Amino acid sequence: MILTNEDYDLIYSICKRADRLGIDRGWSLTMDLESVAMDKIVNLKILLNFPDDDFIHDIVGILNNMDRTSFPGKLIGIFSPRSHVVEPEINDEPEINDDPDCHRSDGVIMDPWETDSPQLV
Repeated sequence: MILTNEDYDLIYSICKRADRLGIDRGWSLTMDLESVAMDKIVNLKILLNFPDDDFIHDIVGILNNMDRTSFPGKLIGIFSPRSHVVEPEINDEPEINDDPDCHRSDGVIMDPWETDSPQLV
């Protein structure tokens, strides 16, 4: 993923906030934030707006768990940022209706919106 100017503005703001909280790692933090943003691991807007304890958890965790042998770096170990990007799950399986009020005694499921067209199970 290519980072936008907005992403770099957020990274700059995150680094300034980390510095104000006493977490100063200079370019290392900047590059680590670039890495997690490029890999879509962290939502930078959420991270920037976190309360101090969650913000510090993510910043220190990223700094301590980054494999910097290549760029972009990769998070290693079991660390999971609280500001991680959540991908929506896609479920291809049909929804099963377990509501007993929708079942007839002959095993037919009644659709409450289409009462004249039952579906066989």
